[in-house]
Amino acid sequence: MITTIIFDLSEVLIAGLIGIEKQLAQLVNLPEDEFLESLWTESFWLLMKGKISEDEYLLDVFEKNKWAADISVFKNVIRKNFHHKVEGMTELIERLNKDYQLILLSDHSAEWVKYIDSIHPFLKLFNKKYFSFQSGKIKRERQVFELLLNENKLSPAKCLFIDDSEANIMAAREAGLNVICFKNANQLKRELEAYKLFM
Repeated sequence: MITTIIFDLSEVLIAGLIGIEKQLAQLVNLPEDEFLESLWTESFWLLMKGKISEDEYLLDVFEKNKWAADISVFKNVIRKNFHHKVEGMTELIERLNKDYQLILLSDHSAEWVKYIDSIHPFLKLFNKKYFSFQSGKIKRERQVFELLLNENKLSPAKCLFIDDSEANIMAAREAGLNVICFKNANQLKRELEAYKLFM
């Protein structure tokens, strides 16, 4: 029986970096898909693990790609993107909060989380929040899930993990958790119904 539901944040509850390409790609003369690919550098994961700051990450991306744009513009667009909620998910979280322990588990930087917390009150519905910049570990690492389970004295069989990343889903499954790979709110409702968690 599922007692705890663990949610990813970006692209599941709110927009992450996906979407910033619509405004920023043209500033550096790149197709949108190539622009996004240029963001997933080694320094991105250092940022997620709390090893470097947002400024250090962006400077590294700019230097590697020889971009001449204004970094402050990038920072502003990133933050504006965080305002977008994934359709239908706030209402779903409000309903699940009544019957299940909700945990947020996200690969995110300190600067971005501070901003996101200030603009999204619905995140207070989560009983606990865990971020990669605090632990120095990301969700592709099975150990993240084992640490969370041990700290909260949870059985993996009683936990459901929801994320849009196949790599993260695989790590959670290896740790013994039930999993749903997120596509959209309607798909998630159907799968929750299959688990008999959402009637």
